[in-house]
Formats: sequence, structure tokens, C-alpha cells
Amino acid sequence: MIKNWDFKDMEMDFSSMYDYNNHPSDIDLFYMGKDEQGDDVLILGEIKQTNGLFRDGQRRLLEQFARKWQGTSFILYIRHNKDYKKGDRAVDVGNCRVEEYYYSKAHRWVQPKCYLTVRDVIDTYRK
Repeated sequence: MIKNWDFKDMEMDFSSMYDYNNHPSDIDLFYMGKDEQGDDVLILGEIKQTNGLFRDGQRRLLEQFARKWQGTSFILYIRHNKDYKKGDRAVDVGNCRVEEYYYSKAHRWVQPKCYLTVRDVIDTYRK
């Protein structure tokens, strides 16, 4: 949740931290919940505009977090169609579509069989 909209558009410059092929990354969505047995569930997400690319390096980074987690974990690949240049000011992440997700117990990426939103996934593990 953005609490201070005045600073929302401030760019972060990480150029001084680049080390050849290694560079900082961010996690767009981080959520911890509980499954039916009361065990911890970790949900990470990468949010991209419709034409954005979810690059292999980002996938591998998030997969490493998911695999190291002691409980169940998911990585959501989320898409939205908002465009700042066209005046859109915010993305309603909860209603964004999950294009595919990584499920740690299966060690693979899966495409949802039906229309799935971020809210659908979070609500499953909200206690």
C-alpha cells in the first residue's frame, strides 16, 4: 500500500550498485499467510504491464526464495493493462490476473485453468 503518494513517482537509481552481470532486484508483492493446517505460506509476486517481460533472472531469484522457504510458497506472475502515459495513476493489484504461478511443492510453473486474480490467491491463505 502506498502511504505517501507524493513520493510514489520518485525514481530509484541503482546504477552505482551494478557489478557487471549482478544487479539489485525488487519484489513487487510479498505476503505471508497460513494454510488449512496452520503452516506458513509465502506468496511472492512480479507485476508487469501487458507488454512487460518477466525475465529469467527475475524468475530464478524468486524461485530461490520460494525453494528455501520452509513451508508452502508461490510466485505469482501478474499482469496489468494500466498506462501511466495515458493518465492511469494506480494499478488495482488485487484484481490483476495471475498469468502463471510457481508452486514450490511441485517445483514448477503452472498456468491457471481458470481466470485467477491476485485477490483469489491471497484470500485462500488469509487467516
